[in-house]
Amino acid sequence: MLALMVFALLELLSERAGLVTQWYHKMTARELIYRFSGIRMTRTRRGGKTIQLQLVIPDEQQYILNQMGLPNPRRYLL
Repeated sequence: MLALMVFALLELLSERAGLVTQWYHKMTARELIYRFSGIRMTRTRRGGKTIQLQLVIPDEQQYILNQMGLPNPRRYLL
C-alpha cells in the first residue's frame, strides 16, 4: 500500500511540474526511479575515520528535484 502511494505521489508531482519525456506526455514514476538510480556518494576517510561525505547529484536530477519542489537531498542524506 505504501509503495503504491509513493508511486501515485511521484506521478502527481511530476504531472504538476510539467515534466515530460521524449516518449510520453509526462514523466512516470517508473521513469523517475530509473533516472534516480545513479546517485553517487563519496566518502573521504583518514586514519579510519570518515572526515567528509559528498553527495553527487547530476544536473538532470537536480533539475527534476527543483521542478517537483522537493528539497535538496544533501539536507537529509548527509
